[in-house]
Amino acid sequence: PAIGGVITELFSWHWVFLINVPIGIISCLFAAKILPKSKAAPQESFDIKGAVLIFIAVVSGIFCIERLPHIGLHPLIFCTGCLALLALGLFIFHERRTKRPLIHLRVFTIPQVVCVYLAFFLVQFCIAGMLYLLPFYMNAGLAFTPMLTGLFMFITPVFAGLVGIPCGKLSDTHGRRWFVVGAGILFLIQAAVYLAVMPEWGVLPLAVCMALWGLSIGMSGGAGGSRIVDWMPDAERSLGSTLMITCQYFGSVLGTALFAGVFTLLTGVVPFEQLGLDVFLTGFHGTMLLLLAGALLIVILSAAVKDKN
Repeated sequence: PAIGGVITELFSWHWVFLINVPIGIISCLFAAKILPKSKAAPQESFDIKGAVLIFIAVVSGIFCIERLPHIGLHPLIFCTGCLALLALGLFIFHERRTKRPLIHLRVFTIPQVVCVYLAFFLVQFCIAGMLYLLPFYMNAGLAFTPMLTGLFMFITPVFAGLVGIPCGKLSDTHGRRWFVVGAGILFLIQAAVYLAVMPEWGVLPLAVCMALWGLSIGMSGGAGGSRIVDWMPDAERSLGSTLMITCQYFGSVLGTALFAGVFTLLTGVVPFEQLGLDVFLTGFHGTMLLLLAGALLIVILSAAVKDKN
């Protein structure tokens, strides 16, 4: 965030995407050097049909959610919504009958798997939603420049980095359950602040919440994902990491789309720079109800499932 803010202020937001080029090159070289060679696994057929169906369901569903506040009940919204439901239904039908499914849906008949999966999904949902909305508050409410916004956003990854590894190690030895519950409680505290925060309060409440956000990520990242793997049946243990990664991406995409959609619904289809402060704060406070609901569910779902021995 800090680098992105600097580049946006000094050049243009288009240049932000160039950051990925050197990072991608360095990552490829580093991976080729560090990662050990693995033996080729027996060839298995890939579930292409399932992958296509879930792709159609996700893309059309996210499009429907994101565009609904902009164009209302337009025929395009109706068509994409129906397409998403149809593709999802066909995906479930296909996955239950194919010999080598993309996802073994039978694991979702295990209540503990459903709870820990939804909890981790909601963690990603909350993180992405705040990542979308908070820079707007800094710009509209506190009159931050892009550079200052980026530097302020840097508080979160610093705290996440400080606690991430220690919390991961402690969760391995002392159980993961209460780390995720604790992260949910920290999300609740942040939601309570954001539901009432006003620009007159200054930067201190925001700085504290940014630090709590980093602690939430550090506490829940390793513990939340590992709980999914822990509760997988032995025969499906390899599926756990797949579900964990898809959970991260789907949760982030849905969080961004839903926070954006609700904010637009509350403020109207108006360019951001034309929003009055009162209108913006109405949308900001209202949208943060999503954070409150998500955080509450994280606490309930995580507390409901004990750690698996």
